[in-house]
Amino acid sequence: MLETMIASFVLLISLAALGLQTSVGTKAARRAQLQTQSAILAASKLDELVATRTFAVTTSPQPFGDHPEWNYTVSLESVDRVGQLADMGDPANLILLSIATWKTGGEAHQSRTTLRKIIRRSISSDWDAPISGTAR
Repeated sequence: MLETMIASFVLLISLAALGLQTSVGTKAARRAQLQTQSAILAASKLDELVATRTFAVTTSPQPFGDHPEWNYTVSLESVDRVGQLADMGDPANLILLSIATWKTGGEAHQSRTTLRKIIRRSISSDWDAPISGTAR
């Protein structure tokens, strides 16, 4: 009888530990899914902005059209560092384009992604005025 009770107790503890590990694994998988989706949306929007050359700074969160539960902001900064960027030309002609994406709601803290890309100002661009600061 005692052996049966000890074996049952060991089985119960083992099942509890397995349940905890399953819970931890499920949460990690959900976090990875959110971070991946955030990175994909950020890369997609960054590529869209670069391709269309529409770099409107957003001071408030903007929803993605197909994914209204996801938001993004865009910021622009002048690049005034020379060092590593010497091969890209005059730093006055470079802009740091940043996009931040995140999911609204309870899981927002697990899904924030920021991507940055240095781009050249277009010679024929309508927005060749000096860039000042960033907006969020």
